[in-house]
Amino acid sequence: MASVHNIPAPDAVARLFNDLLGRRVVAKKSAVKQAVTPRSPGAFGLYGPGDDQIDGIVFCDVALACYSGAALSLIPAATVQQSVRAGKMADGTFENFSEVLNIARGWFDTPGQPPVKLRRCVPAPCDLPKELIALLLKPAERLDLDIEIDGYGAGKMLLVVK
Repeated sequence: MASVHNIPAPDAVARLFNDLLGRRVVAKKSAVKQAVTPRSPGAFGLYGPGDDQIDGIVFCDVALACYSGAALSLIPAATVQQSVRAGKMADGTFENFSEVLNIARGWFDTPGQPPVKLRRCVPAPCDLPKELIALLLKPAERLDLDIEIDGYGAGKMLLVVK
């Protein structure tokens, strides 16, 4: 079944991060698919046209979530390195990262379809409903990315759609 929503190209992901964070960002397709589960440390962005309908998921590992949240508010890279090493985000960094994912909602918009909104941003490990786990395991489309934020570091992102 073909997806009703878009998966962005890597350059569109890099462009959004670059414009939003005001620094050079490189996004490349990953050589390997990430094995992402609700137990994976990082954060999930859940996207859909309505509260009861999730059509797309973005997962960022702890490193990318921390680096992008920190870069948005100009938190020094050295400060956020402790969170990356600990494998979890500080509250303020998570809030900033949530705003990054909120702005990224346009990645999923498709002409002729209802606009997609960020419905929830969930720190992981977490519990996800079975239908979202199924979407992670068998999406209509999937994109695994390696993303590097200049001055901060690199991390991984997974985008999936129904």
